[in-house]
Amino acid sequence: MRPRYRVQHFEQCALCRRPDVEGAVPVLAHDGRHSRYLEEHELDRLREQYTHISLWSLLAAPLLIGCPIDKLDDFTLSLLTNDEVIDVNQDPLGLQAAPIWRDGNSKVIYVKHLEDGSVAVGLFNRGEKPAEMKFTLRQLGMRGTKTIRDLWRQQDIATLELGETYTAEVAPHGVVLLKVGPGNPTERRVGKVER
Repeated sequence: MRPRYRVQHFEQCALCRRPDVEGAVPVLAHDGRHSRYLEEHELDRLREQYTHISLWSLLAAPLLIGCPIDKLDDFTLSLLTNDEVIDVNQDPLGLQAAPIWRDGNSKVIYVKHLEDGSVAVGLFNRGEKPAEMKFTLRQLGMRGTKTIRDLWRQQDIATLELGETYTAEVAPHGVVLLKVGPGNPTERRVGKVER
């Protein structure tokens, strides 16, 4: 029988989603809970990888990885090579995202203005349950009709007009990373104002 403290330590680390902490090696608990832990928390691990790379992208931060690139699994490699997400990180303006909405400590929406006038939007749910999150063009400082693109799926998913609200369900420990554009017109009009 394994010492009780090892199982308790593993369970404690599972709460903070760190089964990789030294001393918290995956061991089969005497009541069989470890196998359930793996099934439930594998999704959390994948969601947290999306969250990590999304936050990296929005904050225009250098990406450092601490593993051999040739040993990456296909999923992680696809995260690190998503050209639309990398474009947000490498945007020539070099601006960092800023929070435009926060609900306590569990939900936050970040917005990053991009050189082409569009904005990248990250809806982050740090909570333990799915969360409905929403925003308007006014909150983003935009007007007119805009297309909303899911950067992870690399597809347009909605159109939003001024006065409408975009709503998404965000998984626990998850993110929805979007690009809203095109940007507002910036050309100046000289001459007679049409009414």
